[in-house]
Amino acid sequence: MVGAEFHRSHLSWADRFQVAAEVQAVAEQTRLDPLDVPTDGYALVNLRAGVEHPFLGRETRFDLGIHNLLDTEYRDFLSRYKAFALNPGRDVTIRLSMGL
Repeated sequence: MVGAEFHRSHLSWADRFQVAAEVQAVAEQTRLDPLDVPTDGYALVNLRAGVEHPFLGRETRFDLGIHNLLDTEYRDFLSRYKAFALNPGRDVTIRLSMGL
């Protein structure tokens, strides 16, 4: 059985600034095929923040995201590498986008 539960919170101010937090909780895998590799349950904390503001006459958006904030060691049940490698740890994404 593959089970995941997401809890998300989202705040925004004046449609320009947004902050979001998410907890992704996955239960231990208990209903396995005889040839499958079991995985433990885990919980990940993810954060996102973004701001929109005109720049050089164009609508511009800056976003910052952190996946696996607490650098949790885990193995995803659907990973092809779960038998011998952990999933990636914390990662940070920075994005700048401009309208045309």
